[in-house]
Amino acid sequence: MKKRVLSLMLALMLCAALAVPAAAKDNSIKQVEAGYLLSLMVTNGGDLYGCGSNFSGGHAYPESYPLGTGVTMTELSGPGGYLVTRPQKIAEGVEKVAASKAPSSQAQGSIAAGSHILILMKNGDLYGMGDNYCGQLGKGDRQQHHGMQFIMGGVRDVACTATASIFITDNGDLYWCGLLMQQNAMNAQLCYEPSPVKALSDVKAVDGGGEHIVALKQDGTVWTMGCAYGGALGNGVTSGFSPTFIQVFSGADSVSAGCSYTMALKADGTLYGWGYNGCGQLGRDFTTYRTVSTPVPVMTGVKSVECGYYTTHVIKTDNTLWSMGWNYHGEMGQGSMDPICVATPKKTLSGVASVAGGYLHTLALKTDGTMVGCGQSYCCELGDGKSVHQVLSWIPAGLTASPILEEGALPFTDVPAGAYYYDPVQWAVDNHITTGTTVTTFSPNNPCTRAQIITFLWRAADDDALYMVEQIDDVADGDWFYSAVRWAVQNQIVPNSGKFYPNSPCTRAATVEFMWRAAGSPYYDVSKLPFTDVKAGASYAQAVAWALDKGVTSGTTATTFSPNATCTRAQIAAFMYRAFA
Repeated sequence: MKKRVLSLMLALMLCAALAVPAAAKDNSIKQVEAGYLLSLMVTNGGDLYGCGSNFSGGHAYPESYPLGTGVTMTELSGPGGYLVTRPQKIAEGVEKVAASKAPSSQAQGSIAAGSHILILMKNGDLYGMGDNYCGQLGKGDRQQHHGMQFIMGGVRDVACTATASIFITDNGDLYWCGLLMQQNAMNAQLCYEPSPVKALSDVKAVDGGGEHIVALKQDGTVWTMGCAYGGALGNGVTSGFSPTFIQVFSGADSVSAGCSYTMALKADGTLYGWGYNGCGQLGRDFTTYRTVSTPVPVMTGVKSVECGYYTTHVIKTDNTLWSMGWNYHGEMGQGSMDPICVATPKKTLSGVASVAGGYLHTLALKTDGTMVGCGQSYCCELGDGKSVHQVLSWIPAGLTASPILEEGALPFTDVPAGAYYYDPVQWAVDNHITTGTTVTTFSPNNPCTRAQIITFLWRAADDDALYMVEQIDDVADGDWFYSAVRWAVQNQIVPNSGKFYPNSPCTRAATVEFMWRAAGSPYYDVSKLPFTDVKAGASYAQAVAWALDKGVTSGTTATTFSPNATCTRAQIAAFMYRAFA
């Protein structure tokens, strides 16, 4: 008996010794997807995150939620409805996600403005979420169904149009459901399929535009169906409708579709396009070639292509990103909206692994694993907590702007445990007040600018209301700190006139004064301040007294405060932690 017990104990000890601890989930970004007023990210660990507008509806049209009902939302008065201001987890076990790039109102007139997403799980199950007014969730009806809705299993690829869902099964069959409708026609033709129907076989890849579908078969032939407006189908006409797939091109290796236009890439890197060219999205003069009804060469040396709504993005073999087409909201990230329409492909970014073009914004996943974005972020599409009409330059976006952190861990190699600013940085990151300067660095000794400290205070206040700025000469709509300054003006933290000097280093005096005003400007007696360099009549004198009383900071010596010394990022984090944590 003793031998049996001993043997059992040894076996248990051996199993314990050989047990492999569960691996930490890989939170690096695998895919980015830009849709209609929203953004989506899939991690290598299979988690799906989303941000932006979480509202579909209008008039008497029932509300639906493309990002689901399990997320925290901020109400916005106007387009967008309910916002998810920073990336929040939507689902786990996800392989790929697709989103409609255009509002469903494109097909429905003024009836509604909705969007939907498709979620492909690692096991091949397909789910849909969001607008179902056109049957795009494949439930056999036009009723709204909240939450993830199962569509079918055995799926390996997905895509969306404004009002339809498209998916390829494991054996290469293409199914679709929803609505495809002819645009700008008195007696419009349409196809309405509220349940999935098979439309093509032997399919390799698929994409959806505004109201048309493009499919790539295994033999390299390209097939299109739906609305032919602008030449989108590539069959030689610029109007009309095809209810079935027609072959229009051969020798392709990948395809992409935008609003009424299509791109096809050959294996040798030659890119072809056809369809509507009113903004130069085909890389041709839009004053001469507004529509192109058959495939034409666009450029060479191309690695991949992505069509946004009216903007085309191309990654070349050297991983540089080139863009053409619509640029009104800064979709190309060039620091300016001039020109609004770009007909000649323009280099816009380097070190790009993949790109996603949405309705009026662009997301890029760089080769170093970081995510950046530009264009419209009125509904917080860029996921950094700010509502801005135009973001004209590339900025950290999505999970780079608001990184995923394991509980109790900081990703920054330059914030050592035991440093006086470790807990403040942890608090600031956990509360979305600031992130690192890169994925792995915080840069604690870098000087902090006036724009940065105001943005930190705005995020700490967690105030997403929209305020107006009357006249500040050096703060413009489109600046990354614009919403923060609007908040600061409204709350009398900064004056509503003159200049703000956003890029100037923030001094110790300005820092405590901003914080004191954010705390409500409480009265303090300054007659007994010990600092010889803080005059009783200085605008920041009461702020210094407040900071001393609250333990925010002390002097640099027993008799000096050093009001003109520049504050570092670490110092700002520590001051805010002591004041507001």
